[in-house]
Amino acid sequence: MEENPGDRVDVLLAKQRENQYDRNKAALGSIVDCIIYLARQGLALRGHRDSSTTVDPEINKGNLQSLIELCARTDEVLKTFLQTCPKNATYVSNTIQNEILEILGDIIRESITQNISEDRCPFFSIIADELTDDIANKYILSLRIRFLAYLDGNANIQEGLLDFSYIEKGTAAHLVQEIRSKLLECGLKPSNVRGQSYDTTSAMSSDKHGVQGLFRKEVPRALYTPCNSHKLNLVIASASKLPQIRHCVTAVNEAHLFLSASHKLQGFFEKVIVILHSRDEGQHSRQQKLKGLCKTRWVERLEAFYNFIDMVPLVMTTSDIIVNPHLYQQDAEIKAVIDENWNWDGETKIRAQGILGNFGQFETIVSLITLGTFWSR
Repeated sequence: MEENPGDRVDVLLAKQRENQYDRNKAALGSIVDCIIYLARQGLALRGHRDSSTTVDPEINKGNLQSLIELCARTDEVLKTFLQTCPKNATYVSNTIQNEILEILGDIIRESITQNISEDRCPFFSIIADELTDDIANKYILSLRIRFLAYLDGNANIQEGLLDFSYIEKGTAAHLVQEIRSKLLECGLKPSNVRGQSYDTTSAMSSDKHGVQGLFRKEVPRALYTPCNSHKLNLVIASASKLPQIRHCVTAVNEAHLFLSASHKLQGFFEKVIVILHSRDEGQHSRQQKLKGLCKTRWVERLEAFYNFIDMVPLVMTTSDIIVNPHLYQQDAEIKAVIDENWNWDGETKIRAQGILGNFGQFETIVSLITLGTFWSR
């Protein structure tokens, strides 16, 4: 009797291994997709608890473990893999997570650097910043590059994040060494750097002992351009010492806190806005809520000031209705809103009167517009 080659033990084992390989590959692909999703959303993969063996439903397993379990509800291959895989081959350990993130980082860096054409334009600029991680108490180096990419025959200026990593020291010499080594790791020649941009601190901007000065000793053509955002932040910090500017910032913040302090006030504000919008849509902002001033980020302060400038007429009208409701008795729509919220206490009326006084001053309005215009540049 002739033996069927497909029934041989070695063939069956090989086929079984091949099927297992395909299943594991598909499951790993789903796990990688979960990691990519969390990374793109800026969410942590795990917390202080991250065990897939946890049976207590009250314990949060972490974002990645929970997302994988959610995907397994509709992914039969992933579900079967999680139920049958050995405990030492789940592909979701901390080590594997970090390794996958490193591989993804390498892929992103390669996709950025491969756009730099050695034939047409091998030159590029670097943008770097050093900061301290207060939680880990370590120095962090952020490194970006700007380059000329040729896509479909057209030249386009592009910028990409090359690296974001911990470093041992924050001295200028060590930062230059780290920047050089990171460029070499990515296959880029430091000698091709034609521009460098850092903040205006002495450690970064000094001609002799700063990063830009030390780097230019090695690459003389790497022209230094100070970070305009950092310079702007310094100017704003100095300008905020002026009494008029300081008063304006305080007044804007006070108005935000007043109209957002309670559900009742916010609801009253929104009702007034709806009425004013219905009467003259082109003259009033469509926004219905004031934004608070961020204490640390000037970009978010800019958005808050733009928001407030657009809503100044609405804020003033709402405050005036609270202080002088008798002036609006002939307006049926406004009167109906007043009748719903007639019992304003004395403190509320005093704060509303303060808003009218603040933004009824010429200096405050000029300072408000000046700040908005200045920050936009």
